[in-house]
Amino acid sequence: MKKIIGYLGVLSLVVGLLLSTLSGLTVHTAEVTGAQVSTTISRGGVPLADGGSYSKWDNFQVSQAVTIPDSTTISAGDTLTLSLPDALRISAGTFEIKAADGSVVGTAAATGADNTLTVTFNDYFTSHKLNKKMTINYGAGFNNDDYADGTNIALNINGQIINVTKRDTSQIPGDEIVTKWGVQDKNNEMVINWFIRVNANLNEILDAKVSDIVPAGQVLLPNSFRARYATQFSPNINNAGNLDPSAIKIDGNSFTITFGDLTDKGAYVEYQTRIVAEPTTPGRVFNSYEFTGNGQVIKSDTRNADVSFKNANAFGEDHDYIEFTAKKELKNGILTDGQFQFELFDVDNNKVLETKTNDAAGDVKFSRITYDKEGTFNYQIREVNNNLPNIEYDAKLVRNVTVTVTDKGGIKVAKAVYEDGAAPIFNNEVITTTTTTTTTATTTTMEASTTSTTTTTEASTTSTTTTTEAPTTSTTTTTEAPTTSTTTTTEASTTSTTATTTGSTTTVTTTEAPTTTTTAASTTTTKPVDPATTKASTTTTVNTTKPSAKTTVKKSSLPSTGEQTGLWTGLLGVILMGSGLFFYRSRKNS
Repeated sequence: MKKIIGYLGVLSLVVGLLLSTLSGLTVHTAEVTGAQVSTTISRGGVPLADGGSYSKWDNFQVSQAVTIPDSTTISAGDTLTLSLPDALRISAGTFEIKAADGSVVGTAAATGADNTLTVTFNDYFTSHKLNKKMTINYGAGFNNDDYADGTNIALNINGQIINVTKRDTSQIPGDEIVTKWGVQDKNNEMVINWFIRVNANLNEILDAKVSDIVPAGQVLLPNSFRARYATQFSPNINNAGNLDPSAIKIDGNSFTITFGDLTDKGAYVEYQTRIVAEPTTPGRVFNSYEFTGNGQVIKSDTRNADVSFKNANAFGEDHDYIEFTAKKELKNGILTDGQFQFELFDVDNNKVLETKTNDAAGDVKFSRITYDKEGTFNYQIREVNNNLPNIEYDAKLVRNVTVTVTDKGGIKVAKAVYEDGAAPIFNNEVITTTTTTTTTATTTTMEASTTSTTTTTEASTTSTTTTTEAPTTSTTTTTEAPTTSTTTTTEASTTSTTATTTGSTTTVTTTEAPTTTTTAASTTTTKPVDPATTKASTTTTVNTTKPSAKTTVKKSSLPSTGEQTGLWTGLLGVILMGSGLFFYRSRKNS
C-alpha cells in the first residue's frame, strides 16, 4: 500500500510539472517578409518634387501599394511593418483594411511617434492565397523633433533620393499684412483648424475687418472661435487681450470679425470647419477670405489645407473553398428568422448535404466546402415546400450550381457558377384572404301605461282632469362586427292639467322636454332628461386599452480566453505537485 502511495506521489509530481509547463506556452505570430512595396508621397495631390520647399505644418498624403507573393502563407495574427524615411512621422491612428466585398483583411496602426505602420492580418489571406494585394493610404508630416527648420533633407522613396528643404517658418515677411493657413486636426481627420494672422508687422490699419465664407463641402463650427490681439508674433505669440465676443458676427456658414483700429498691435484668429463631403481636389480643401482696412479692400485670397484620410483596401483573388448562399424575399409579408427551409443537394452523389433556414434579413448561408482535388462538381440549392398556410411558394424551387476546381501552382482554386448568374433569389408571397362580416340588429321598444283621474266637488263646481303619461323609452341596439353602435332615445312625459271653475277662466299648461339622440361607436353615452329644463346634460365615458409590448433581451456571454484556461491549468499543476510531495514524504517517513 505504501508503494502505491509513493508511485501516486511521483506521478502527481510529473503531471503537475507537465501542466505547469503547458500553461506557459504561447502561440507566436510571424512577420510577413518578401512583400513588394511601392510608396507615393504627395502634398495637395502633387507628388513631392526634388528641390521642393515644404513647411513643418504641411500634411503629406502617403499611398503604399503592397504585393505579397503567392508562396507566402499568411495566418491570423501575422504582421507586416511598413515604413517611411526617418525625416517623416506617420499620423497616429488605427483603421481597417477591407476587401472589395467588404470583408475585413486586417488592421493598420501607427503610434505617431515614429515612421512605421504595422499591419496585423486575420485569416482572410489564409483562404485567398493568390494575387494578394493591398493599397494603404494615410497621412504623414515632418519629424519636427529631429529636423529643424531650414534643414535640407534627402528622402529615399522607392530607392530614389528626393532632396527637399524644410523651410523656416519662424520669420515673418516684412511686407506681410494678413495671411491665413489651415491644418488638418490630429485627433479628427474630418476637422480643419484655420488660422488668420493680422498686422504682424504692427502697421497702422484703421477699421480693420476680415470676412470669410466657408465653401460647400465644409461647415463652420461656431463654438470654435478664439480671437485675440497681440503685439508680438515671433518666435511666440503674446496675448494683448481677447476680442470682445460681439466683434465676431456669424451668419450661417460665414462670419465677419471687426478688429477696430490697429495702430500698435495685430490680431490672431483661430477657428474650425468640418469636412462633410469628399474634397473635389484630392488631398486638399480650400477657404477664401477678404481683409479690409483704411476704407478699402487690402487683400482677398483663397487658401488651402492639405488633408489625408486613413483607408485601405485589399485583394486576394482565389481560394480553395465555396460558401454557397441564397436569398429569400417575401411579398406582402415580413420575413422572420428561420421561417423557410433550404437544402444544399449534391447532384453527383444524390444526397442532401445540409439544410439551412433564412435569417430575418432573408440571407441563407451554407457551410464552407473545401476542395482538395481538381474537377467539376454539381449542386442544387432547393427551397423546401412545407405548405405553410397562406404562403404561395416560388414557381422555381430548384436552382443549379456548378463548381470547377483547378490547380494553380499547387493551390486548388474553386469557382462557382450559379444558374441565374448570381446567388439565387427565392420569391414567396403571402396570400391575402377575404373575410365576410354579418351584422345583426336588435330593437327593443318599451311603452308605459296611462293613468287618468277625475275628481268632482259639489257647491263650487270644480272639474280637474289629470292625465299622466309615463315616459316612452325606445332603445335600439345594433351590433355590427367589429364596431358596436348604441342609439338611445328618451322622450320625457307630457302632462296636461285642465282646471275649470264656474265663472272663471280656463288655463292650459303644457310642458314637453326635448328629444335627444346620441350615437357613438365603441362609446357608452347617457343623457338624462329633466322635464323642468329644456337642456339635458350628457356624460360620455371612453375606455381604451392598448396591449403592452413585451421585449426579451438575450445577453451574450463573454468568450473564454486562453489566459483563463492557462491560469486554471497552472493552478491544477501546483495542486498536483503539492499532493505528490505530500505522498512522497509520507512514504519516506514510514
